[in-house]
Amino acid sequence: MRQLQMQNGGGTLLYDAVVRACDEVMRKRTGRKALIVLTDGVDFGSSGTLQDAVEAAERAETLVYSILYADPGAYGILGGGHDGSRVLQRMSNDTGGSFFEVSKKQPVDRMFEILQEELRNQYSLGYVSDKPVTLSGFRTIQLTAKQKGLIVQARHQYWAQR
Repeated sequence: MRQLQMQNGGGTLLYDAVVRACDEVMRKRTGRKALIVLTDGVDFGSSGTLQDAVEAAERAETLVYSILYADPGAYGILGGGHDGSRVLQRMSNDTGGSFFEVSKKQPVDRMFEILQEELRNQYSLGYVSDKPVTLSGFRTIQLTAKQKGLIVQARHQYWAQR
């Protein structure tokens, strides 16, 4: 908050917003969960990090779908140094969601159509590990398909709660 006050109220607390949404809202929900983030992907002033946001989503078993909606000229002379696409791609990829970028060819309403179709055509897999949980923590997973031509979209780790 102090940093926002120093910026006269300006700034996007992207990482803090994702952490808070996952901890306070998504964690309490059951079933399939997806968080849709429409942003330029630039974070100014969060107390948390990108890793904190990803881990909060993973602990809440929430897929993050991010839509990059950016104005390249919005940062004045700072310009190109604020490319939020890498941040959003990582957040989506690490949690099993997808990344979309709004453009003239792909307007925001088209992004939501694609996202809606993707959410309707998913499979949810589960398993029980043969290793008992002695300490809570993240466990790495890897999912592949035998059949060629299939695309596997899955998170890379999950939260094992003791």
